[in-house]
Amino acid sequence: VDPNPDDPEPDDPVDRTFEQLSDASKITDGTVIVIADESDTNVLSDLYTNGKYFTVTPINKPSMAGALTITLVKAEGGYKLKLDDGQYIYYTGSDNRVYVGEEQEDGSDIWTIKFENNLFEITNKNNSERLLQYNATSGQERFACYKNTQNNPCLYKEMTGVAPTLKAPIVSGVKANQTYYES
Repeated sequence: VDPNPDDPEPDDPVDRTFEQLSDASKITDGTVIVIADESDTNVLSDLYTNGKYFTVTPINKPSMAGALTITLVKAEGGYKLKLDDGQYIYYTGSDNRVYVGEEQEDGSDIWTIKFENNLFEITNKNNSERLLQYNATSGQERFACYKNTQNNPCLYKEMTGVAPTLKAPIVSGVKANQTYYES
């Protein structure tokens, strides 16, 4: 029997908190992000469909449960978008597809990230005409690589830092090595 049933088990996932970014200065190597649509209602989900696009799921603040988390990896000329499973988001070809796979030797998995008009431009380094954008057309809601014909996204950054320190309660009138019982 667990003496502390309300305490999380060591293998339970840790709660995560994300905050919306309002400029590119907080983007660095190792930053964990979530990509949201421009209206801040949907996020890029972990469902990659038919080797073509990422579906979306409703935003769940501040934990972003259900969202795909992406780690930014500094690369020459931009960042690689690394998924939790070790694969990377990349673009190649001439259609709107976005791809997921191993690191690409040709640099097609490198993206520049720029803050413009209160949104982010995520542009493929090898093909500057292709941006990772949100298609808001009813029935076609998704993230894929477009020629700047869809909507640029919002970005959320995972907040990291020192966990709050819990202080033991102070009980006055109790001497050391004595048990205190409240009746």
